[in-house]
Amino acid sequence: MKERLWLFWQRYGRPGLIGFGLGLLILGFWTQSATKPETIEFLPSEEASTPILVDVAGAVIQPGVYQLPPGSRVNQAIKAAGGLSQEADFAWIERHLNLARKLTDGEKLYFPRQGELAAEAGTTLGRKTINLNQATPAELETLPGIGPAMAERIVSYRQKQGGFKTVEELMAVPGIGPKTFVRIKDQLSL
Repeated sequence: MKERLWLFWQRYGRPGLIGFGLGLLILGFWTQSATKPETIEFLPSEEASTPILVDVAGAVIQPGVYQLPPGSRVNQAIKAAGGLSQEADFAWIERHLNLARKLTDGEKLYFPRQGELAAEAGTTLGRKTINLNQATPAELETLPGIGPAMAERIVSYRQKQGGFKTVEELMAVPGIGPKTFVRIKDQLSL
């Protein structure tokens, strides 16, 4: 070992020995930091912790505006409102509402009473109107020029936006232009 150090000293001198020492020092720090695990802290986003407000109306025991945790579902809003009343149109609710759907802030949920939809079903020139905020994809497909893919886009847009505010908002759905809208607008309601 002494011979190797002496050969190194003869060949490189003091600068070589200093460089070698610095190299060992850097290697030591590098290996120490490479083995030290980093602590990563995930903080919840403000949006994820902000409660949502949902307006629950219609055939529920206690209609009103309820504050629910983020990520709440339709079923939780029903429970917050005391449950569905005996007057509720259970058949319609079972067919048309997804009780497991996530709610959005500011959303309104309306649960119809038995016979209410039949009495309110609007007609335009003898045709039944389709409620954009409640229609199933199958119901939307009954509109002229609306196929399965377009019906799914309408439902997807409705869910992302928290429902349609006006019938004209339907033109914001990709693929629904003014010509299609004019053709079906008289068959639509909110």
